[in-house]
Amino acid sequence: IRQDCKDIEQDYQNIDRDYQNIDQDCQDIDRDFQDIDRDYQDIDQDCLDLGIIKIETPSGLNIGNKERSALPRRKP
Repeated sequence: IRQDCKDIEQDYQNIDRDYQNIDQDCQDIDRDFQDIDRDYQDIDQDCLDLGIIKIETPSGLNIGNKERSALPRRKP
């Protein structure tokens, strides 16, 4: 019985470590998406500054040069 209890305790420690790893992975993924979103914002601003394409904003408003347009991009 004592060995069983030790085994169960070890299992719980392993599960806790797995959850911590998963939580860290989720934080890393969230950070990656924030970086990607920042990159999209930079690209949007560059395009707007150049006035060469129409940009679809998250609110659905179109801004930019209406004479030339690009297909709306997909955001993650």
